[in-house]
Amino acid sequence: PSFFPALLGELHWGGLRLEGSGDPPGSLLGIGSWCLDGDSLEAKTAVGGKWQANVVAVCAQVLCRRNEVLLKYLGSEIFVSCPAGQSITPKSRYFRGGGKINCPRYEEVCTIAANGSSRVLLLPKDGSDARATAALGRFILTVLAAIAAVVVVPV
Repeated sequence: PSFFPALLGELHWGGLRLEGSGDPPGSLLGIGSWCLDGDSLEAKTAVGGKWQANVVAVCAQVLCRRNEVLLKYLGSEIFVSCPAGQSITPKSRYFRGGGKINCPRYEEVCTIAANGSSRVLLLPKDGSDARATAALGRFILTVLAAIAAVVVVPV
């Protein structure tokens, strides 16, 4: 995956924001979005955009399912399978001309978050998903209890 060099920080809703005016053409920004290489794309922005040819990358929401990468691009209603090493042709009112979005490898987008943090869930060596899930649940409840104990709500 490629990243736009001008992407800065996060917005309050967890998405990315772009330096300057407007979003990158053809890009769906938000939680779980990655900027992916494109090939011969012609795209426009979601709001008041003009068509732009030779778009070299677009951002799309990425969903990881088992060892599969699914993408949801601007104007799409659903996530579509995007096998590594292949490409998809986006079909929406924000794309024209038959360009393609290159599919990322699972390891590139599903094992780390866009901010560089890990998305890997460590499991016990015996592969016990139930024990790992229970341990994670206990940890989350402990954290929530600690937060609740510290947060004071004014009356």
